[in-house]
Amino acid sequence: MPVKQTWEEQLGSPGAHAYRIFFEVSRDLFEVLSAELLSECQLEITWYDVLLHLDESATGRMRMTDLAESVVITRGGLTKLIDRMEAAGLVERIPSPTDRRATEIALTPEGLRRFQAAAVVHRRGIMEHFIAHVSEQEADAITAALGRVRAALASG
Repeated sequence: MPVKQTWEEQLGSPGAHAYRIFFEVSRDLFEVLSAELLSECQLEITWYDVLLHLDESATGRMRMTDLAESVVITRGGLTKLIDRMEAAGLVERIPSPTDRRATEIALTPEGLRRFQAAAVVHRRGIMEHFIAHVSEQEADAITAALGRVRAALASG
């Protein structure tokens, strides 16, 4: 009876195993960080992602289309997420002052307060669960490799 190969062995590349580890660690890290935000801040990680992008914008607001390109959620899911976040008082929809067809999503004072509290928890989690286990050289290598993958995906 032939020995069954793993899919990594079938691909015949060390990159296949690196991908599998990357995929599994990404999933596990996402779950741990999500659980911390939910238990300590009562904030889903997808909500945190939206608040982070709004906080990082120069004006505390972004066009819905730009936000959709930035966050880790589908466009359809984002609309429903923004509905829930708006009902919770964390964001508000504002007509774009430069494009009547566009809507901007703006961070409310309550959204900023909740984001700032959650950011402390999230940064601590990133330090504890990721950065503490990666040397500076390893971080540089991971950044370079994933940067090339991202650039290749962006170029189509």
